[in-house]
Amino acid sequence: MHLQKADIILLLISANSLYSPYFHEKEMQAALKRHDQNTAIVIPVILSACMWKKEKELKRLEAL
Repeated sequence: MHLQKADIILLLISANSLYSPYFHEKEMQAALKRHDQNTAIVIPVILSACMWKKEKELKRLEAL
């Protein structure tokens, strides 16, 4: 899995990704765990208007 090797992880955020169980429970959580362990930098990239700031895990990060 490339998420385990990357130094920088871009999370591509849209309404669809936020409501995807796979993205939310697997990919996003794995990325945020690495960010919290200081083994990767996670940058959310907001692709379309969505309620991303309601996600407590995301709103603490600098987003593009």
